[in-house]
Amino acid sequence: MQPIRITGVYVSLWVALTLAAAARAVVSADAPQAMLSIVFWAVVQGGGLWYARTRDGAPPKALVDGIAAVGMGVCVLQLFLDGILQALLSLLLWLQVARNPALTARRDAYFALCISLVLAVFGASEARSSAFVVLLAAYGLSALAVLVYCHQQAGLERELPADTSAAGGSVKSFPLAHLVVLSVCVLLVALSWYLLVPRPDPIQFAALPTRGGEKYSRDDWEHEARYGTLPQRGAASKAGRVSPAARQKPLPSESLDITRSSQNAP
Repeated sequence: MQPIRITGVYVSLWVALTLAAAARAVVSADAPQAMLSIVFWAVVQGGGLWYARTRDGAPPKALVDGIAAVGMGVCVLQLFLDGILQALLSLLLWLQVARNPALTARRDAYFALCISLVLAVFGASEARSSAFVVLLAAYGLSALAVLVYCHQQAGLERELPADTSAAGGSVKSFPLAHLVVLSVCVLLVALSWYLLVPRPDPIQFAALPTRGGEKYSRDDWEHEARYGTLPQRGAASKAGRVSPAARQKPLPSESLDITRSSQNAP
């Protein structure tokens, strides 16, 4: 696999990673902290990708190991402060930052896109605001641009022999106007599918932990409904049967019967 020679891969991947970090930040912190986090990850991710685009050869091992060590330290710190989920998400981001200076192949771009997808899915699962759809759509279009440029890189690798991979500099990227038209077409198709295609009914399959068992009918509920008070302790047996209270009268304005529906069926 030849080195990436298309600048559009790095630019679109930087946008996708930044938007993925933003998707995680806006649902995990308040507005000022989220803004600082977005700016921080944009600078850090962009610096690593710029290093990979402008330098030939592998980065210094001390640089990669240092970034990875910082990421592990932040992960351990967040494990105690914010929980294991936030710690793992931060670890993914830091591992990608450590990998960015050596990102020179399409396979590395695909791995980075998968990490950004994990962050975007987490943000989508936690978001409660409809404005998050705009961020999600922007991330989808940037991921589409990454795939388009990677497809162009794959075609370039098929055309050029392997022994000439180091020759030449950058290659002209896919025209931006064509990319905009393609993105608009994809957005219109997705929007039409969402608005016009009927959605099936939800499965409504779930399970909730409970200590109440499966017995939802108790005679003391009827006693409370009739007399307005709970039965005295010891009046109800373990099976839920309640002896009638002779000194209490039913509520005058109501005649209630909340026994099992099967017993009242005609």
